[in-house]
Formats: sequence, structure tokens, C-alpha cells
Amino acid sequence: MTIKELREEKKLSQVAFAKSIGVSSSTIGDIERGRSKVSEKVAEAVKNVYGEEIEVGWTGASEAAAKAKDKADAAVKPVKEKAEKKAAATKQKTEKAVKDSKKKAAATKSKTAAAAKKAEEKAEAKAEEVKAAVEAKAEKAETVKETAEEKVAEAGKEVVKEVEAAVSKAAEAVKEIEAKAEEAEAEAAKKAEELKKSAEIEAEQVCKEIKETVEKTVETGKVVLKYAEQGAKAAASQIAEFVTQFLFGKK
Repeated sequence: MTIKELREEKKLSQVAFAKSIGVSSSTIGDIERGRSKVSEKVAEAVKNVYGEEIEVGWTGASEAAAKAKDKADAAVKPVKEKAEKKAAATKQKTEKAVKDSKKKAAATKSKTAAAAKKAEEKAEAKAEEVKAAVEAKAEKAETVKETAEEKVAEAGKEVVKEVEAAVSKAAEAVKEIEAKAEEAEAEAAKKAEELKKSAEIEAEQVCKEIKETVEKTVETGKVVLKYAEQGAKAAASQIAEFVTQFLFGKK
């Protein structure tokens, strides 16, 4: 089981999983992206916390090697089976030929001992010849098997190389994306700071204008109040004079 398979099985984020085994989230991210291999420390921590065995080393390469081995076994199997079947059929044919030769030798033995002996020798020679032919074919089959295994092993190495190249390319792509994301984040922060400063300047200007308007309004109010007081005093004086004339002027 890989780190990613276990984390997804437990339904945990990279941050939560990393925290549970006492490592940084970047360590887990690098392992899952193929940037870093699984260390013995990480494997031991996973085993202690979750009781699961995690393979130490490069996970991607291990999977590719396993696939290459399966592919090699699948390619060798039909060749091996075909050679074994052919060897068994040849052996059966040889045994039958020897048996038939011996029967024939036994039948002719009663006629002449010399002829029987000669036939037997001939049969044995034939048997040896056939046996040698079978062994040669078996050896050839083994050679074919070894050649096939070598070709499959070579193909497996190529698969591993391709996987490693793909992992490396993916890691480079991730680094490039992260770099662009950091640049975008820095640009956004810069623009936000500029907008903040601009807003503060505008707010300060508006506050200043409001303050000036209020001060002008207060001054205007003071002037109006002053004139109102003067008018009220004048009106009160006129009313008092009118009342005095009205009350005392008629006497």
C-alpha cells in the first residue's frame, strides 16, 4: 500500500495525515508527487499510527518494476509451455519408438540371435539418436526461453525509464505551477496594498471635506443665531413700548 492509498482510505487531507504521523505536509506532498522517496522514518511512523506496512523507497519505480515483471512473466509463459509440451510429446514418441523397436527385436530374436542382437543394437542406437535430438530441442527451447526473458527484462527496464521520466516531468510541471501561483499571489498582495493606500487617501480627503463643511455650517449657524437674538431683542423692545403706550397712553 502507498502513502496516497492509505491517506485516501482514511479520508484525510495531506495536512491532517502529515500531522497524525508527525511530519510536514510538504513531505507527504513530495512523496505522493514522486519528488521524494518514502524514508524509513516515515514508514515506521505510519506503521506505529495506522498499523500498515509502507514500502520504503520510490513508490512509482516499484510499481513500474512490478508491472514490468508481470509483463515479462506473461511473455515467457506461452514460450515455456510450448517448449514443455513439445519436449513431452517428443519424449513420448521416443519411448514409443524404443518400445516398438524392442518388441520388434524380441519377435525376430527367435529367428536368429545375431539378427536380434543387431536389431536391438540398431534400436538402441536409434533411441540414443532420438534422445540426443530431444535433448538438443530441449536445449534450444531453453535458449529461446532465456532470450525471451532477456528481451522482456529489457522491455521492463525501458518501461521503468519511461515512468521515471514521466514522474520527473510531472514534478517539474508542479514546480512551475507553484512558482506561477506564488508570483500571482505576490502580485495580488501588491495590488491589494495599493488599493488600501488609495482608499485611505480618499477616505482622509472625504473626512477633511466633511469637517470643513461642518465647520462652515456651524459658523453660519452662529451668525444666524446672532441675528435671531438681535431681532428677538428688538421685537421684545417694540412690544414692551407698544404695551406701555397702550396701557398708560390712554390715561
